[in-house]
Amino acid sequence: MWDDLAEVLRLMRAEAIPVVPQDPMHWDVRRRGEGVLFRIRFSQRPPSPARVDAEVAALARARPVVSAGGELRQPVGVLYVTARISKSLRERARYDSAVAAVAVDQRDLVVFNRDHQKKLTSRGRLPRGRWALQRALLRTAEPRTPTTLAREAGVSQPAAWQYLVEQGLPGVERVGRGFVAGDPELVWTECLAHHAALLQHDTNGGGTYWRPRAGTSLGLLEQAAIAATELSRYRAGETVALLLPERSLEPTPLSPALVLLAAVNAPPGNSQFEPSDAADASLEIRVVQDPTLAATARSWRPSGAAGSLTVDPIVLACELQGRGEFAHVAILRHAAMSAFGAG
Repeated sequence: MWDDLAEVLRLMRAEAIPVVPQDPMHWDVRRRGEGVLFRIRFSQRPPSPARVDAEVAALARARPVVSAGGELRQPVGVLYVTARISKSLRERARYDSAVAAVAVDQRDLVVFNRDHQKKLTSRGRLPRGRWALQRALLRTAEPRTPTTLAREAGVSQPAAWQYLVEQGLPGVERVGRGFVAGDPELVWTECLAHHAALLQHDTNGGGTYWRPRAGTSLGLLEQAAIAATELSRYRAGETVALLLPERSLEPTPLSPALVLLAAVNAPPGNSQFEPSDAADASLEIRVVQDPTLAATARSWRPSGAAGSLTVDPIVLACELQGRGEFAHVAILRHAAMSAFGAG
């Protein structure tokens, strides 16, 4: 489900359809400068005309939604995410702007009475530079220039200028010569909307699971340091460690509790680790070809500190969101918002 949501968001934006997620199940879709709040509905099969009629009629009785800006909004449309768009659903969406439909695998959209299927011919590259700038903007409420933000996000200065100045980022404002997250809640929501695509492993590398060898006692920080040193021998680039918190209400830890993001798939050290399945692993090595992950992690590192274990909390929140650990995500969100005098 979460993978589909990230892909739907990407497809709509590729078609220049402005989208601002209010929460995972309600999206604000812009039309002629005005926002239309859609309720997301998943359906393995295309919904029947009777179901569409019932769900559109139910919108009038639906509870208002607290938007990213804090106001109450009434959903006025239904957006169906389905395996394919049937003839009846397509016809309904073409004449009724309260109904929209997206078929991810077929790359087929009908939004605001328009059919977009013919334009969607290639997947293209993920906008990792855009996502990195959004994460960097949540680090502090202080205005920063495009040059500074480019360095913190690990992107080129022309790319930062394009996203910040020419295109603009939702929730981001210009203050003098710098930029700030004027609406940090919206920037946070935008970051987490892409969590599935951000941390998916590279299709050529995959991921592997490990645990300390029997008789070896290694804490998670020790495992991270040993594995990062070993991976450096394989020119894996700068690894990023995601140390996952313990569950507050359950005795069992998250498995694996440590994720190392690296550019290549290599063993973490045969003398200390042995292969494992995901359920029993303490360490996952996930191949992600994204240098911005290390760049934003470095920007969160306290001045003068060394090592590669500083975590970008937004990246950590994306990992936890994908695992359904919403209580921990809420804690990280509160900490991020506190820098802006909100929470």
